[in-house]
Amino acid sequence: MARRKLLTNQIELWGQKVAVDWAEPEPEIDEEVMSKVKVIYVRNLMLSTTEEGLADVFSEFGVVERVKKIRDYAFVHLQTHEQAQSCIDGFTGRDIEGALVEISFAKPVDRESYQKQKHARQQAAAIVSQQQQQQ
Repeated sequence: MARRKLLTNQIELWGQKVAVDWAEPEPEIDEEVMSKVKVIYVRNLMLSTTEEGLADVFSEFGVVERVKKIRDYAFVHLQTHEQAQSCIDGFTGRDIEGALVEISFAKPVDRESYQKQKHARQQAAAIVSQQQQQQ
C-alpha cells in the first residue's frame, strides 16, 4: 500500500515530491574471491581523520599502498590479504582519534552489475527531471 502510494509521486515532504527507489539485496560474495581481497573497509571515523593518519595507523600491520577516505569511512589498500587480515584482527576494540572504528574486508565490486545499476540510476534521474520540468 505504502509503495503504491509513493510510486504515484503524489506525496510531498517539505514541499518536494518524494521519489522512491527500492534497494536490491546485496549478492553474496564467493569465499574464494573474498580470500584474495587486500582492501579493508573502516567505518565510524572522525571527520577530522586524514588519509595520511590512517596510513600511519595501519602501516603497523603491513604495507599500505593507498587510502581513500570519504566522510566517516575509508578504504585502506594493503599489499597482501594476510596484512589486511592482520589489520582486522589487530584492531578489534581499538579506536582511531577517539572513535571506536569497525573494520572488515571491503566487498569487491562486480563491474557488470555496477554499470547496470549506474545506468538505471541515470535513467531514473532523467525521468524525475522530466517530471519536474513538466510541472
